[in-house]
Amino acid sequence: MMQGAPSGGKEFSNFPSQAPHRRKRGRPRKQGLLTPIPRTPIEVAPLVPAEAIAELLSIPQGYVYDLAKRGEIPFIRVGKYLRFSIPGVIESLKQRCVDERKTDATM
Repeated sequence: MMQGAPSGGKEFSNFPSQAPHRRKRGRPRKQGLLTPIPRTPIEVAPLVPAEAIAELLSIPQGYVYDLAKRGEIPFIRVGKYLRFSIPGVIESLKQRCVDERKTDATM
């Protein structure tokens, strides 16, 4: 190893090394022309807890959870909670009635 050479196997250079790129503080710069995305209104049915579905259908709240667990009514999990869409539940129950009528007619 040569005397006066820095350790680590790097060659000595008279040029200062480039400083790493530093990120500036504050707001980021806009990258070109931003065009706004046109917003179309989306109709979303409100989500309700199992208590509301149980009251609507006059059934126990536990049975609502059983129906959801078996996949007979649609639900959305929000964290540890289940939420239901009233039109979705009614539509799935209508479909279930139609399916039961078809199986009764074929017997």
